[in-house]
Amino acid sequence: MITIIKSRRYIDSLKREAFVYIALPKTYELNPQKCYPVLYCHDGHNLFYEEDSYGGVTWGMQEAMALPSMPDFIVVALSCASKGNNRLEEYNVFQGRFPSHPLWKIHGRGHQYLDYVLGPLKQEIDHTYRTLPQPEHTFMMGSSMGGVISLEAAYLYANKVQHVAGLSNAFYVSTPELISMIQQFKGTIQTIYLDTGDAEVGLEVSSSYLNSNRLIQQTIQHQGHVNRFLYQEIKGGNHHESSWKSRLPMILQFLFQYYQ
Repeated sequence: MITIIKSRRYIDSLKREAFVYIALPKTYELNPQKCYPVLYCHDGHNLFYEEDSYGGVTWGMQEAMALPSMPDFIVVALSCASKGNNRLEEYNVFQGRFPSHPLWKIHGRGHQYLDYVLGPLKQEIDHTYRTLPQPEHTFMMGSSMGGVISLEAAYLYANKVQHVAGLSNAFYVSTPELISMIQQFKGTIQTIYLDTGDAEVGLEVSSSYLNSNRLIQQTIQHQGHVNRFLYQEIKGGNHHESSWKSRLPMILQFLFQYYQ
């Protein structure tokens, strides 16, 4: 059985309240000597409970973790900022731009967000639970802007996290900055999974998602510094939790395939 622990806290560095969801795998209580990799997720309110999620639809994370074939891992998920453009600012380290909303000024505060998630929050999790704390056992995943901040974490915090996944990524917000970030990177990243649907309609139209995701894909492949890289364009994939839920088990299997 998957155990989910939900708590509420005020985060001083982000100046906001948040819910933290911690999901322990089905073997956690059965095998008290075992330590586990950890997956940090954004928009945590959308993962587990319909009553907490945006639009009443979840990613089905609990169901995916419970699948008999699924490797065991811990999930730590933080709910997003809900006021104004704070979510957009926390999920990007760069200044953002939206072609359909030219007057919007999004100033990236992603470093403050990642400093908290991969700093005090990770330290708390590693102290409280049986984790594998090394970067090679640390994962991050998100959708839309959550995909943006996950990719940024891989390149800017490679000493903390080595495996990331981004779904329906809103890379159009900072495409030149993201390309430069990738090109300037000198290290190695273990795993990157990226995808976008061909029917995405979020803050921008579908072509914005497709074109920017393809540019990021091409840049990553050209640089050749990722050991495992998978990019997919999902036929009929749209910008909604139900679409992400449908492909979540496959993505988790890809991320954690060496923990079978």
